[in-house]
This record gives sequence, structure tokens and C-alpha cells, in this order.
Amino acid sequence: MNYSNDMMRQQYRPVTAYTVTRPVLVNGYNINSGLYPVLNYKPAAAQYPYIYVPIAEFGRVGAQVVWDETRQVLTVTTNYYNNLNTIAQQRERINELQSRVESLQYEVQSLSSSFIVKFNGIENGLHNFSGSLWRLSSGQGEGFNAGECYIARYEESSAGSNYMLVINASGIGSLFSQPAGGWR
Repeated sequence: MNYSNDMMRQQYRPVTAYTVTRPVLVNGYNINSGLYPVLNYKPAAAQYPYIYVPIAEFGRVGAQVVWDETRQVLTVTTNYYNNLNTIAQQRERINELQSRVESLQYEVQSLSSSFIVKFNGIENGLHNFSGSLWRLSSGQGEGFNAGECYIARYEESSAGSNYMLVINASGIGSLFSQPAGGWR
């Protein structure tokens, strides 16, 4: 911004102000404890008094205070808006990570009830996993190679049948069933 000297300066006039005797906290930091006291001043037309903080104290709470001797201008800058943006980005990342943790917790829970089965081939239209015969209930039942091991987990039993979900090497699951007492 380019202000003329008349717009940038007010007329000098003495005023009566009083030192503030209580702490003035900015971001939890008492800025009324330094070399320059915070002042309490009530302009003639104001209903309430104002608290004035010396510019020199702003640096104690993270602001950058720069005096330009040539232009006779004091500049105070903060990272307030950058910090707000950073906080918003970090909150978004936290939400992403929380979602990922929940997903991983589900996977861990799923894996904790999982076990390994060895596919021995197909016998009379039934899949032989670790010596036990299973009928394909849903899924394609493909991608199982004889002699290889796969992750499996038991699913909820119902109507006199046991169910087992087996995940092939491509990560695709197929659901298999067998009578609760096994094949007779």
C-alpha cells in the first residue's frame, strides 16, 4: 500500500494513559511482563477504555516487527493466515490418517481371525483345502493352484453349514461351504 505522509500520521498530542496492572495474555503468553508496559487509555469520545500494547511486545508472541528508518514506517507481520492454512491441512491429514488407522484395524481384526489353508486340488467337484472338502458357494473359485497356501477365515455358520472365505493370490475372495458335520 502506498499512503501519503498525511494519511499515515496523526497529529501528536499528549494523552493520559495508565499502566495495566493485570497480566495481558496473548496465546497464553503474558505480554505485560516486559520492558514496555501495556497501557489503559480512554479517548474522550469512547464509551470504554482501550488496552494498548506496545509494538515492541508483539515480537514476544511471534510477530515480526520491522522499523524502516528511510520511510519512517513500522511494519508488523505475522504468520497467522499461513498458520491457519497449515492447521487446516494438518487436520485434513489427521482425518485421512484416522481413516487409514480404522481401515488397518479392520484388516488386523480380519487377519487375526484368519488362518492359512493349503489347496490340494479339486476332487469330485469339491475344493480340497488342507484335506477338507468344500463346495464353492459364491465367487469364481479361480486362482487357486494346487500345492499353494492361501489366507482363509471362517464365516458365520448357518442352516447346518460351515462357511470359509479363501483369498486367492490376486486378493479375490471366494466363499466355500460344507455341511456342519463334514461330507459323509
